[in-house]
Amino acid sequence: MQAQKTPFAIAINNFTQAKIESFQDVLGYVLPCSVAAVNGSMVTVNFEVLPNADITFPQVTCPIAESQYVRLPVQVGDFGICLQASTRLGGISGLGTGKAPLGLPTNLGGLVFLPIGNTNWQTVDPNAVNINAPNGVVIRDTNSNTVITLTPSGVVVNAKTSVILEVGSNSVVVNSSGVTITGTLTINGKAYLSHEHSGVATGSSNTGTVVP
Repeated sequence: MQAQKTPFAIAINNFTQAKIESFQDVLGYVLPCSVAAVNGSMVTVNFEVLPNADITFPQVTCPIAESQYVRLPVQVGDFGICLQASTRLGGISGLGTGKAPLGLPTNLGGLVFLPIGNTNWQTVDPNAVNINAPNGVVIRDTNSNTVITLTPSGVVVNAKTSVILEVGSNSVVVNSSGVTITGTLTINGKAYLSHEHSGVATGSSNTGTVVP
């Protein structure tokens, strides 16, 4: 029986396609995922893809795409995508050591978690920067000399030197020396330095209440 030869055009096309698929198998995927655990600036994710008989995606721990100067309050259950770098990232993320070699990372290696928008999020002012988290918001300088903490119960300002509130020529300064108010202080609709008291009489008795 004479074997049938495959035409060169088909053979070279099959060869090229096989090489491409083999190379793609080495490359990482960009896949949807959900956060299974949070450890500082690292997350462990589950990949939100349909089951596949040929491929099983394990949980992967990877860094969050963020800066040390703005930390995201990523929560378990948050959705996002995992982006693949061209080489391993352990040396700069802390999950590994050393400089990255100029070579492809392992499949699902070199990943970064990037949060993604969702239609179920709360509606906020689209023209304002919105910052929120379950426990509130903390704004501080790098050395925590001044810390502004917003929590569900209120706002606290901690400063090592002073807290200053200025509007025009009026100001309130709180420091270790006390509280200094520059401007007109109004209490119950009356200017503090020009208010009057009832029942004023010469002698040792106390004055009456403030005249409204």
